[in-house]
Amino acid sequence: MLRPLLILSLLIIPWITHAKVSYHIEITNPHQQLANISNTFPVAKNQELIVKMPVWRTGRYEILNFASAISDVNVVDQNGKPLNFEKTSKSTWRIQAGSDTRQATITYELYANELGLRTRHIDETHGFFDASATFLYSDNLRSEPLSVSWNGPKDWKGRSGLESSGKRSFRAKDFDQLIDSPIEIGIHEYFNFKVEGKIFEVVIWGQGNYDKTLIQTDLKKIVKGTKDIWGSYPFERYLFKLHLTDGQFGATEHINSTIIDLDRHIFKEREQYLRFVRVAAHEFIHTWNVKAYRPEGIAIYDYDKENYSKLLWLSEGSTSYFEDLILLRAGVITLKEFLKKLAQYLEDYKTKPGNTKISLTDYSFNYWMKSRDRHKRLNRTSGIYLEGKVFSLLLDLNMLAATKGKASYQDVHRKLYEDFRLPKTFSSNDVKQLVETLSPLKTDAIWSDYVDGRKKIDVLDLAKQIGLEAKYGGKPEMVSQKTGWLGIQIASGSDWIKIDSVAYNSPAWNAGLTSGDHIAAINGFRVTSKAWKDRLKTLRQKEEVTIDYYRRGRVHQAKLTAKEKPRARLSLVPTSKPSPEQKALFEAWTRTPWPEKKSKSVSH
Repeated sequence: MLRPLLILSLLIIPWITHAKVSYHIEITNPHQQLANISNTFPVAKNQELIVKMPVWRTGRYEILNFASAISDVNVVDQNGKPLNFEKTSKSTWRIQAGSDTRQATITYELYANELGLRTRHIDETHGFFDASATFLYSDNLRSEPLSVSWNGPKDWKGRSGLESSGKRSFRAKDFDQLIDSPIEIGIHEYFNFKVEGKIFEVVIWGQGNYDKTLIQTDLKKIVKGTKDIWGSYPFERYLFKLHLTDGQFGATEHINSTIIDLDRHIFKEREQYLRFVRVAAHEFIHTWNVKAYRPEGIAIYDYDKENYSKLLWLSEGSTSYFEDLILLRAGVITLKEFLKKLAQYLEDYKTKPGNTKISLTDYSFNYWMKSRDRHKRLNRTSGIYLEGKVFSLLLDLNMLAATKGKASYQDVHRKLYEDFRLPKTFSSNDVKQLVETLSPLKTDAIWSDYVDGRKKIDVLDLAKQIGLEAKYGGKPEMVSQKTGWLGIQIASGSDWIKIDSVAYNSPAWNAGLTSGDHIAAINGFRVTSKAWKDRLKTLRQKEEVTIDYYRRGRVHQAKLTAKEKPRARLSLVPTSKPSPEQKALFEAWTRTPWPEKKSKSVSH
């Protein structure tokens, strides 16, 4: 005999299982960047419904408190009857259902002016909506199927990684798919292409100096080259969304799409265009590394709080590492361009004081507390991008050398994709085990030194292993070896100079100057930002200078003696007489032939 409670459960569970959540976006005032948002949830009579707005978005490990942009919250039932509700925390509401309530609809006005955060933005030409910053969710209904509809100007169109369910609607299997599939509506250029039967779409919002044919050609090369590492695509359709505006640069990965913010004039000058292809490659790589497999701590997202992981260096740094390799192998960039970028990030790593202050493991875990203070970041912290990238290079070259080119770090990532697909997770020990399975390397010492420890990698030795000679100076555009250096980076205004950061153990550091100080004069003469830059060009080693500066309204003076500039531009060139081991390792690493003719120096 079934107990009454069990009978009640059997009656309720099928209804809950097939319940549908729906959302609606109504563009109300695009000039003022406003929309009305409706969130509809099934609810049992006389029950409480708890709904929330996430406090962070995927791809950005930072608390952002999205609920601050909503106002005029109202809640009604299926008949439009008001329901009692209260706000219980900064991003949470409790709704009380009535005796005849079957659903609750929560509406509010949304202010969407966060284009740079890639969360929500509305103007007279488009609306962009990341679900994290737009919609509410209920923990009990998070796995329910849902729909999203929208209404805006007649000439607007909608695009998303979500499946379309009509001209102005999409559907998702659950809230996690919605939150990883931003919606773009508005006026934009659209084109698509196919690679190995998969559909790749490109949406471009905003005007710019781009060449559609070149973008398509290079994206094709990127998607082919990336698949070569992982062996298959984890999607049937992929969407590149480009936002072209003024002074923006950044991107966010999603499960089968990416959103990339770019300055509208970035596409003509080669160096600037390479920023675009690099970020496109980076976000596309994330389709595997982060979206198909994720380390423990962030595998199942908790949208209410920080999600800690000790492997963010692998999620982000290894992604950064693979981007240039893929671009070189795919023929998007030349060897000269590849070596120039390699020289840049090796020198950045070599000269950064802060990367011996904290381990990769600890910095990954503490990344939610990352500082916006450039002075602190330079001198006191490591990083998951640059430092993770250099460690990935070290591990890759060591694996290739130990196996005579038969196994590499990319094989580790292929195995992560094959064996640890979500919802499975992987740990640091799993990564170490894969390295030891694929190669004869013993990882305990490597991890102890460079991942859990703070030992600095000898980047010039890494370059030497693959037959690359490191050179400094020697070209007209290089910084003169006689140039003096004070160690000051400034954030300048029109009539004053504010110190942004001071390098550790530099003349300015030892003289007591620090971030936030305002420089007023040098050697008794007032300086503007332009005069400061001009003066630094003439500064020589061992030259003594007196700097007058303000700190919290008081005048101070410091005497400095300029040092030799520690960062002349690094060049990497293939050695003219590589050993067979160097040549073989270079070719196994780049998967390109050794350049038999000695290349010209390339620098950053």
